[in-house]
Amino acid sequence: MNDYDDLFDKEQDVKQEIILEKTTVSSNSFDDFYERQHKVRRALLMFALYIVIQYAVVLLSYAITNNVYAYLEDAVQAVDETTEIVFSVSDNYITGSTEINELYPYLVEFDGAITNNYTKDIPRLTLNIYLLDETGKRVGSQMVIIDDFLANETYTIDISGVYENSPVDLDIEVIADRPAIFNAVDFLVFSLILLVVFFFIDKIDLKKNWEAIKAEPKKYIAQMFYGFLMMFAANFLANIILMFFGTTETSNNEVAIRSMFNANPLNLGILFFSIGIMVPIVEEIIYRKVVFTLIEKHLKFKLTILISALLFAFMHIQGDYIQMIPYTAMGIVLGYVYYKSGRNVLVSSGVHMLNNLYSWIMYVLMIYGIISL
Repeated sequence: MNDYDDLFDKEQDVKQEIILEKTTVSSNSFDDFYERQHKVRRALLMFALYIVIQYAVVLLSYAITNNVYAYLEDAVQAVDETTEIVFSVSDNYITGSTEINELYPYLVEFDGAITNNYTKDIPRLTLNIYLLDETGKRVGSQMVIIDDFLANETYTIDISGVYENSPVDLDIEVIADRPAIFNAVDFLVFSLILLVVFFFIDKIDLKKNWEAIKAEPKKYIAQMFYGFLMMFAANFLANIILMFFGTTETSNNEVAIRSMFNANPLNLGILFFSIGIMVPIVEEIIYRKVVFTLIEKHLKFKLTILISALLFAFMHIQGDYIQMIPYTAMGIVLGYVYYKSGRNVLVSSGVHMLNNLYSWIMYVLMIYGIISL
């Protein structure tokens, strides 16, 4: 074989290598595209199921309530103020001091009594007492929850709270509701169904996330811990902003959650697992994993985090738009943790769990009179 033949053979080898390389690149690109499309379809499916299952549980719960507790609509009309509910305002002194608390300078005490004049017991009666200023604007609120309000029973109101602004009037909203445990069960059923469905659809990725945490537990636990501290800081800053805008009321979402708590151990246990454990995982899969999957390819990661946070906030405010501020702040932290963890949804879920479990502990301590919120 002469030099010319050797050169020809080398050229053939080079051509074959180039063809093989192009084929490999083309194949990899196709695989990446296919995997991307598969993830998008999976994300859309999970989002659709999230909406459908949520509304299905709500409708089923509504149907049961209307069937079993249809009388509550009439019962609430039969609740009367035996003694008019009034309030008095005084200075709120720092404990053990003669100095007035600058943050909440007003101590408001409520007195009165209400009677259930209906022929049946009311499983749960909620009084939302809204404090108003001279213009009729709400400057604070107080919630009174009466479980098992018996027929012809009279309940005496003797409570107090501290506020940033001094009220001049009040408005009272009376709500007759089914037992608190029903709402807790709603959360449990909703979150449990979604967890099972999501694991079935996304089990490969979820297992990868779990294996990553098992491989480097210190790293990911540290991320969860720092994320939890960031949530604290974000909430603190958000509350300062709310106060700047003159808003000191508890969000509608928090009021709704707080109303589900009572001293029933079974109820508290259900809320521990649903709100504290399962709901955070479900919400992180939807608002972080799904949202990131759908839009991250088209946007910068900072904008993706912001959009996911805004969507998360919008779904939590229940028409209380000023509360977009704290929930958006929370969403930004969770999105950042998700991004920095290598898009490990179990890490952001861990941060979300810590936040919710902290709230659960605070509510339990409040129920048993250990603290006052």
